[in-house]
Amino acid sequence: MASRAVQHRQKALEQMHLKLTEVVSAMNGKTGIEMRRALLAGERDPQLLARHRDPRGQHDQATIAKALEGHWWAEHLVALRQALAPYALLQQQLRACETQIEGGLQAFVAHVEGGPPQTPPARKRRAHQRQAPSCDVHGYLNTMTGVDLTPMDGMDALTALKVISEIGLDMTRWPTGTDCASWLGWCPGTKWSGGKRYLMRSTPTANRAASA
Repeated sequence: MASRAVQHRQKALEQMHLKLTEVVSAMNGKTGIEMRRALLAGERDPQLLARHRDPRGQHDQATIAKALEGHWWAEHLVALRQALAPYALLQQQLRACETQIEGGLQAFVAHVEGGPPQTPPARKRRAHQRQAPSCDVHGYLNTMTGVDLTPMDGMDALTALKVISEIGLDMTRWPTGTDCASWLGWCPGTKWSGGKRYLMRSTPTANRAASA
């Protein structure tokens, strides 16, 4: 839903012939936010709007000012303002969800020996997922499981949280890793024809742990 609000915002800018998205890489960053705020406050001078650029940005002030030479039709300004309002509301709702998630993690950690989450050890930096909660997921997982799961290939803290939330911490329900793989739907096909096996891909599954 937030992505749709962003698309409406970009459409309003394009209709005003403002090519801000081509000179500002992160429209939700400091530069994009400050420029939109000044624009909606009534500022129309491209040079003054371009002064809000971050000095570390890729494009200089003159380039950004040129991209801000457009028209200011009232209907498009209304569309821009209406696109920003639901986006701000959705961000508040996302933060409320993060607070609820952290509360749930704290409830689990309270029943685990070791106390509150610890500072994660230094390790290779991974790309931050946009959907990741802002709380210390890695620390909570370490306290709950007693082991750092993130060194595994393709496993970051958010992915581990998704898996643990689905399968829990009791691994005794699967005698072996093969049984767990079968439950996840990872086993290859077993169809034979003419002495050869075909359709070796695994069966599609709605298992959320397998998707993670």
